[in-house]
Amino acid sequence: MRFATGKDLLAIKSLQEKKLFEIPVGGLVALNNLKIFVAVHNSNIVGFCRCGIKPGAKNEGYISKISVIKGFKGSGVGHKLLGAAHSFFAAKKVNTVFLTAHKKLLGFYEKAGYKTVLDKEPFIKMARFSPKIIRKKHL
Repeated sequence: MRFATGKDLLAIKSLQEKKLFEIPVGGLVALNNLKIFVAVHNSNIVGFCRCGIKPGAKNEGYISKISVIKGFKGSGVGHKLLGAAHSFFAAKKVNTVFLTAHKKLLGFYEKAGYKTVLDKEPFIKMARFSPKIIRKKHL
């Protein structure tokens, strides 16, 4: 795991264009409070995690995306990316992390200690995506 570079962001965009991520990636704008980690295998990006500290809340973080290419699902890459985000949060003294999860990924986040705090179908309405469930973990 490592922080993403500008070149990595272009590689992630290329992987998305080839439809190698099961769920669309969305924007990858790098902001001051936003960090992107990449998982690399044989010099190729196989997954990434986008996370940050909630604006105006020093001790709350959020994970806005974890995505692993289809050939690496179930290989532990997602958990390693989640671990990189948790390490980043710990270094920043963040004690609570929020994320929105696709329903089919709830088991993944439950294994990592996340609990459901809001489960409302219309919470996030995006035309191309199914509804999300907000999850929370205390570090």
